[in-house]
Amino acid sequence: MTHYLGKGALHLLLLTLLVSQLAKHWRQGQLFKLRRPLGLWCMAWAVLHFMVWLGLDLQFDWRLIGGELVKRSYIVVGAIALLLLLALSITSIPALLRAMGPSWQKLHNWIYAVALLVPVHYWWSVKSGWQEQLIYLLLACALLVPRREKLLRPWRRWQQKRLRTPLRDGDRK
Repeated sequence: MTHYLGKGALHLLLLTLLVSQLAKHWRQGQLFKLRRPLGLWCMAWAVLHFMVWLGLDLQFDWRLIGGELVKRSYIVVGAIALLLLLALSITSIPALLRAMGPSWQKLHNWIYAVALLVPVHYWWSVKSGWQEQLIYLLLACALLVPRREKLLRPWRRWQQKRLRTPLRDGDRK
């Protein structure tokens, strides 16, 4: 059940990104209206995935949960993705969108990180086979290719700022 719910969340995540691309490509503004409900359903399935893992797999044994977090990096990756999805879901409330103004877009750009973290979480969590997980990761990457300029913009700004920053006396050798 845990894997079923996790894969459902992954499917909804990829579908959300696909709908965005189709809406832009076909210039169908109506499709953009599907992103919010799809994203919220993705969050719901991810929360169910997490709750089933906590309840059925670990029986809410907090010491065991702590040990799993330390031993298994895929759980940490999944938890980071879940926390990001939670932040995106909370800020999808219309009143919060208005209150945040244009800065909500910067926060919602974190969906692209989630799109990479979730397939990695799935890949690392499966004990045998890798083909299906690779397909999900490649699909996520393919959906991010049209956004590459937008995704690389902060990296380029950081690099330019780093190159323009003069060295301090203590930095010179």
